[in-house]
Amino acid sequence: MALAAAVGMSLGLSPLTVATASAATVNKTIKSSCRTNGAPMNFNQTRGKTDTMTVTAPDSVKAGQEYEVRVDYKPEMIPGKESIAVIKSAENVVMRLTIDDPASFVTASLEGSGARLIGTPKISLVGGKTLVMSGFDVDVNGKDAHWAVPTIVMKMKAAKSGKIGTVHPAVEGAAGQFNNPENFVTMKNVVDTQVIGTQHIQLHCQALSGKGTLLAVNAAGGAGGPAKANDKKASKDKKKSDKKKDAKKGNKKDAKKGDKSAARSTDASGMEVLDEDPYKEEDSKDGLSGGAITGIVIACLVVAGGIGYGIYAGVNKKKKGGKGKDNKADNKA
Repeated sequence: MALAAAVGMSLGLSPLTVATASAATVNKTIKSSCRTNGAPMNFNQTRGKTDTMTVTAPDSVKAGQEYEVRVDYKPEMIPGKESIAVIKSAENVVMRLTIDDPASFVTASLEGSGARLIGTPKISLVGGKTLVMSGFDVDVNGKDAHWAVPTIVMKMKAAKSGKIGTVHPAVEGAAGQFNNPENFVTMKNVVDTQVIGTQHIQLHCQALSGKGTLLAVNAAGGAGGPAKANDKKASKDKKKSDKKKDAKKGNKKDAKKGDKSAARSTDASGMEVLDEDPYKEEDSKDGLSGGAITGIVIACLVVAGGIGYGIYAGVNKKKKGGKGKDNKADNKA
């Protein structure tokens, strides 16, 4: 995925002028613990996953100034084949980021089209502090998928002087729990096997990177100067925004319970605004019925449970152990 580099453009307050600042870029390795769900006979597996995230923002801005933060998520490859299994696609992919300074956040949009994607990704603000990218699948079709998502472009406005955080992989609340539908990255892998047919294996990946911001921006300004006035203006703007949010909440109380559309809105930039994560109750109880598993060897079931992002060491050991027993039985015969 292309990385935004060189110069960061920032908008002044009044009159509106364009200021140039040197850009800071960080590349962070994001390690996750992933768990499969919905494997036949509950042969689910746990493994690690390593992604990369690149964040670009100005080195410094003035308090009250608008600026841009660019976030590039570079996911780990999805293998096309694993033993007897062919991975067809990864469906309902969801990626979640926590906004480190919600008071300075204005809006977000997506730039670019990504790679190996089916559908058009969208960006949503959930609960006022979480950015959620969703609305797409990954086309694998039996071939190793080096996939990519669009760049997240965040519009920020320094609400204070000092260090202002950008984002980090979601780890708060349910997102920080192992094997939770609200984890940092979730998806459902569609897999074809020679013996048990098509399977849908849900994958929940909990980020292990902690709550620290990936990149901080320094907002300059001293008491009594322009920055103080800017801080007051930012505070007033936030109060107005809070009033609008309260009014929206009041209207939503009249909506019927369970009507998710009543809690949805879209801002001027096209960003969807939601009160709750619509993917937090993802169904992951697929698998085979009791009758369907008759005659299927355990090794095949273990393989089916292990896919999501690979066959794990434990699976290989079980398969080797099974072969050893068969050889001994043949020798006795």
